[in-house]
Amino acid sequence: MSTNRTPEKVNGSGIKTKCIKDEKLVLLVEPDYKTSFLPLGLSKIATYLRNNGWRVSYVKGRKKLGLSPKQIWITTLFTFKHKITIETILFYKKYYPDADIMIGGIFASLMPDLIHKHTGIRPYVGMIRDAEKCAPAYDLFPDVDYSLGFTSRGCKNRCHYCVVPKIEGDMMDIKGWERCLKEDSKEVILWDNNFFAKSRGSIERDVDILEEFGKPVDFNQGLDCRLYNKRYHALMKRLTVRPIRFAFDHMGEDGLCQKAISMWSGSDGKGEWYNKDSNVNVYVLFNCLDTPADFYYRVREVVRWGGIPYPMWYVPYNDINREHVGKNWTPIQRNNARLMVWRQGQVTVGSKDEFEAFWGSTPEQYIEKLSDPLLRERIESTRNRRQAERFKEVMDEND
Repeated sequence: MSTNRTPEKVNGSGIKTKCIKDEKLVLLVEPDYKTSFLPLGLSKIATYLRNNGWRVSYVKGRKKLGLSPKQIWITTLFTFKHKITIETILFYKKYYPDADIMIGGIFASLMPDLIHKHTGIRPYVGMIRDAEKCAPAYDLFPDVDYSLGFTSRGCKNRCHYCVVPKIEGDMMDIKGWERCLKEDSKEVILWDNNFFAKSRGSIERDVDILEEFGKPVDFNQGLDCRLYNKRYHALMKRLTVRPIRFAFDHMGEDGLCQKAISMWSGSDGKGEWYNKDSNVNVYVLFNCLDTPADFYYRVREVVRWGGIPYPMWYVPYNDINREHVGKNWTPIQRNNARLMVWRQGQVTVGSKDEFEAFWGSTPEQYIEKLSDPLLRERIESTRNRRQAERFKEVMDEND
């Protein structure tokens, strides 16, 4: 509980000074891990708190301030970022002992007991529904040039490898989500876990809103290829979707993913193999219940049909040290698959020969690569040789 005692801080000269206690200030904290987007939940909480008479301030990382806030709200993200997250919580607990500290977010909702064990603070689990209805406080993030939000939460699929049901619960349509739209946005980024799982009327309504807003749209978490049909294809074509994203996470989606790629790009899947200009990105899960052979097949199929595969390495959320090896994989195969993915990130090729030169022309060749204990050295050697050849070409051009 908070007291009226004024805490002390140490200034640059080592002299203890008094922090000014601010009874109406809430400090919003995002740990200093690398992220691509603003902390959406925290930005909505900022609006929620303002609507209830609080003033808010946002900081990234661990910082000592001249003011002592009444409350500190700390967001969390990935469970494998547990170390920096817990260090951040302990920092604010130490330097602001009189503040009430609230912890929430993904890591907090998935592993509350771990956070409580290391910090003594019991996190909030799940979403704050009243805050979910609020618009993001974009003014706290002046460099942000996009709109970010959800038109729905949850997902009906309940895939065994997915944590969405644990965090968001049942499928929920969000009415009034358009308040997340920022007028000067360059694009709209939506984080719906399954946009097509909503009612058809909701989908049509939301497409109308996006079309009227007139900015490019990124359905960042991917669209369900199993639900993609001619009606929804026509709706998507009314928007500037850049890029369109699907997923080919398991063999149960075989044929459906290829159909979705073909429908969007207008290809028939014959002789494509060139995907460097593709507007279709496809998440491809591996190291789960799959085998190396079907992972190879799924990546190859996406490339053949003209999409760009984005291999996604599966690790259970509670494996905070990221040591998981899929039941059909060996440690060497897993490590080499990660190495090959990291080398490319996304699998872009200009021809069938280019794909097969690195991934192999058959599943057996790919598995042979994965089982090679010297693969890292071979890749580095090839990279160094190519760099040397390129350097020589440049020098020859300058002579």
